[in-house]
Amino acid sequence: MNEKKYLKIYRLACIEIFQIRFVNLILYNLIILLAITAIFQCVLFVQKFQLDYFIQLGPSYFLTLYMLTTLIYVPICKKMAPEFVQDLKFGEIHSDSDTVCKQNEKELAHAVAYMIISFVLAAISGILFTIPSEKDPDIFFIYSLIQQHFPEWKYLLTWGFKCSVVPLACITTMSPAHYLIYGLVHFKLQENVLLHNIENINGNYDNDEFLDPESQNVINERLLSCLKHHIKISRATRTVLRKTKYLVLPLVLEGCLMFINIVIHVFTVDEIQSQLWCWQLLLLTLCSFFTLGGLSAYGQKIEDASDDIFYRLVNVKWYNWNQENKKLYLMFLTNTQKPFRLHFSEDVSINYRQGVEIGKTFFTFMSVANQLHKKVNH
Repeated sequence: MNEKKYLKIYRLACIEIFQIRFVNLILYNLIILLAITAIFQCVLFVQKFQLDYFIQLGPSYFLTLYMLTTLIYVPICKKMAPEFVQDLKFGEIHSDSDTVCKQNEKELAHAVAYMIISFVLAAISGILFTIPSEKDPDIFFIYSLIQQHFPEWKYLLTWGFKCSVVPLACITTMSPAHYLIYGLVHFKLQENVLLHNIENINGNYDNDEFLDPESQNVINERLLSCLKHHIKISRATRTVLRKTKYLVLPLVLEGCLMFINIVIHVFTVDEIQSQLWCWQLLLLTLCSFFTLGGLSAYGQKIEDASDDIFYRLVNVKWYNWNQENKKLYLMFLTNTQKPFRLHFSEDVSINYRQGVEIGKTFFTFMSVANQLHKKVNH
């Protein structure tokens, strides 16, 4: 029951909420608004072609691009995630084993907790960005656009945009990270069931030195069932990982450009710095690294899954089986050799190591920028 409850919560937040017409209306209006803003800003960058102007508004421009991309991904991901889950299912996720049930509940509880914390951080960050400041037109292009071209509607349009910031922050936190995690959680549930079934292939024949034909047939059925389960998981997972890498890569590039511009902005544009702007940047950075941490953790779990299945399979007592079962066992071992990876290329994957590398690169860049800023000032 707890498994179904946790899954229902995650499905509601990831998929079902975007099946409501009113929410979809808000979504597409936000896409149009951000697209118009990004196009106008890009045109002005080209027209003015000034480095100071680009540094001043660069962070908000790349933040707009990042949010626009995530909003565009929502319709794609809300269709892809259920299809993956449907392809992944092999009977019921539920297992009769209490150990598997506890593992699945723990996995789901962690995923739901991660989602809730992400939403809370996103909501707080969005609320901070709604607080009015006299520096807003110098940082966010849309406010200066409203002041210059729609002065008579300034307060209405400004507060209309500010009211959209909180749902915008929550939606962009959702896509595509939590869609991906929603699918990977189902993968982990299936993996736990598969590991349990592999461990119990021999069942009550584990200590038998001689197995009669009937016992060999029972083992054959269990082994074949596990092999089919593994093939189904592998096929569905590799398909979604192949599709997902093309979605995540643009967000990674836009996120990197955004934070590069933020660091340059912080250490070069002193006249528009304020305590509120610092808190806004701090919460934005915290949200981003929290999302990166979650994706790295689940990316690592996917990579570890192949090793878990392989080592669990290696520990099975196979030496009393007949030739047919041994050949099937060897085929199963061979199928586990190719690891699951959420990657953009052969060298770049989403895992703990890559997450740490991104964090180290960001803070190294900040340190270098700070040192250069101090030298220039002295």
